[in-house]
Amino acid sequence: MEVSIYELLAAARESAKSDYIKGDSILCEKRFHPDTHYMVEMELLENDNRLGEKGNYIRKFLSEPEYLPILQKQEKHLIKIKRQAIVQKGNLRYIPPPDSDMLPSYRTMKYKSPIWGYFHVQKE
Repeated sequence: MEVSIYELLAAARESAKSDYIKGDSILCEKRFHPDTHYMVEMELLENDNRLGEKGNYIRKFLSEPEYLPILQKQEKHLIKIKRQAIVQKGNLRYIPPPDSDMLPSYRTMKYKSPIWGYFHVQKE
């Protein structure tokens, strides 16, 4: 199992009982369950009976069917996904949040694809 420095820091905060993130622990059993495919850290923008109160920061390990309603809540601006990862055999592979366009403030960016080589992306 690979553990990033972020995960080690999160585990240290949790063990010191100073973690501001509610929900699943960074090293909980759900993370290692074969059906778990996503980890999402989100801020609640509205009160939610299932997730908690407005302003809470929550971490959830989710299966594919559980992940889709979270994306729908993001589209409805009920939550804001701050960090997300794909879970593979307990390892976290961080991916950009769904609302990020993956481009910095520059108008153009040069990317290297392993298949097609370099190409440019123009932001309109």
